[in-house]
Amino acid sequence: MPSIFKNFSYLSRVLHVISWLGNNFLNLTEFTSVVARFVFGYDSQHAMEDGSTFAAESASLLQLVPGLSESSQDEFKQFHDFTLECGHPMATIHQLNNS
Repeated sequence: MPSIFKNFSYLSRVLHVISWLGNNFLNLTEFTSVVARFVFGYDSQHAMEDGSTFAAESASLLQLVPGLSESSQDEFKQFHDFTLECGHPMATIHQLNNS
């Protein structure tokens, strides 16, 4: 089975799934195989066989980058607070893009 760490398109798809669903899919074995099939584009039998490896790699990714488990709302708040500290609040950036 290919690794999500060796192929950028696979890694990108996993990151999208994590941003959409969080890490909840790792707790549901049957759904993990669906996600694996989406990421790798395999038929259902192949994804079922390799579901545990895919789940382990995905869990490793979450350990390597703990911020992936944060909600997008929390991430945006952190980014917004950072822009305030830098003296360029998010609202200013938004206004510049719309002018």
